[in-house]
Amino acid sequence: MKYQDLHIQTQREFPNNARTQGFGWLVRAGYLTRENEILPLGQHMISRLQNLSSDPSFFSLLSLPTLSNEHEIFFPLDTGSLEIILCPACNYTERIELAQLKKTPFSQEEQLSVEKVLTPDCGTIESLANFLNIPKRKPPKR
Repeated sequence: MKYQDLHIQTQREFPNNARTQGFGWLVRAGYLTRENEILPLGQHMISRLQNLSSDPSFFSLLSLPTLSNEHEIFFPLDTGSLEIILCPACNYTERIELAQLKKTPFSQEEQLSVEKVLTPDCGTIESLANFLNIPKRKPPKR
């Protein structure tokens, strides 16, 4: 008997045209071909995920935290190569290359005269703000 006659399935190689690590994993796992065609195992997994995702509690079954926007769902991992931006104030989440940042201009106020002030024992911003009786941080005008 020849080795070729044994029909042993070995680990597939990482494809040369792998655009991402995820694509390479899908090819090696047998879900996709190198030409990005879905194999029967891949079709089975897609239909299974579609059935699971129709249930809103699907994501609560995952042990990973998720971040999402209207287009994508992100799973924050230390080993991931994708960088995202998350605004804790408004929960804006987007890939760093697609993020649109909104700059808020400083409010135009009357300029005050500059004067030197002795600030003893003011080693931090908080202690300086307390000493001068001014807010530590000025919120932007809306």
